[in-house]
Amino acid sequence: MNGEPFNRLKDYALNFIKFLEKNSLKISQKEQEQFVKTVIFSLFDTLKKDIEKEWEEVLDNQGEATEANISEGVTKTIEKHLKLRLKHAPLDFQNYFKRGV
Repeated sequence: MNGEPFNRLKDYALNFIKFLEKNSLKISQKEQEQFVKTVIFSLFDTLKKDIEKEWEEVLDNQGEATEANISEGVTKTIEKHLKLRLKHAPLDFQNYFKRGV
């Protein structure tokens, strides 16, 4: 953005977008990989904790562990997580890191 005046607000917006495209952050391959690993670990850890919580509730309510109630609890928790994740737009890592080195 070189300080040149524009006639329309739209022209300022287009100029700003061009500026961002030319000057976006460079993110290394290593940083990209670490970011993806962190996101995946965080999602897995949250899912694991929720499965454990569901398992405790099953044991409290049913008093015993059976293949059926284990399967039901795990399935219920995974479905809950999938519904939550699908409500949000999926991360587009290709475009997020398109300027990566």
